[in-house]
Amino acid sequence: MKLISNCSVGLALIMFGLVACSNAGTVLPSPTSVDTGAIRTAAVQTYAVGLTQSAPTPTETPLPTSTATYMLTDTPTPEPTATATTATRPPLSELLKVNIAYHLTYPVETTTECRFYVRPILPYPNIARTGNYENDIATALAIQFSIKENPSGDFNNYLGVSNLHLERFDRVGSTLNIHFSGTLNIYGAESYCKDRQARDQLWSTVLQFKNEMAVDGVTDVVIWLDKELLDDLLLHDRPVLPSNP
Repeated sequence: MKLISNCSVGLALIMFGLVACSNAGTVLPSPTSVDTGAIRTAAVQTYAVGLTQSAPTPTETPLPTSTATYMLTDTPTPEPTATATTATRPPLSELLKVNIAYHLTYPVETTTECRFYVRPILPYPNIARTGNYENDIATALAIQFSIKENPSGDFNNYLGVSNLHLERFDRVGSTLNIHFSGTLNIYGAESYCKDRQARDQLWSTVLQFKNEMAVDGVTDVVIWLDKELLDDLLLHDRPVLPSNP
């Protein structure tokens, strides 16, 4: 009996070993592979969703109403558009120092006297002075004689009906003689105011360069038309007006 028991135990051990060996030969299924990157992505997404759901709902703040107080902002202020009032232009007195002008008259006439203003007009485009007063006088007179309209806008241009030409300059000591040729329209004693305006137009056009002439030692200017003095031709005595009956 003892032998059998020992054999039974041995048989049992043998059978267990066979079962164990049999189990050892069986291939167990491998675990499914895991995408760790997908897991991390899903975790981040879940975290973000959680933050959104747990965030408090913002309350709407009403916009402030317009008041008289203006706050500075970072928005740049646009430059103003150029207009006649904002455009910067030097005064005429400054422009005349560096540019050549011609002259027209603005009348203030009455029945008893001849009154008018002589106004310098700058040509367009402006013509700069060269510093040589004889050349500048010649340029100014060429412009003056080319203006033929009468009246010219709001101004009178009684010199425009004449046909004058600058012939030459000659210097005698401190006197500058200016010689003209051509035809001079003379209105006569009955229209003496027109002749005076034409005379002053021409003189003002020349004498705008008096400072340059003075620097060169010129103290007197004489204007000639052929062999006659311009002033002798254009300056008349004022006619005697008839008295009231």
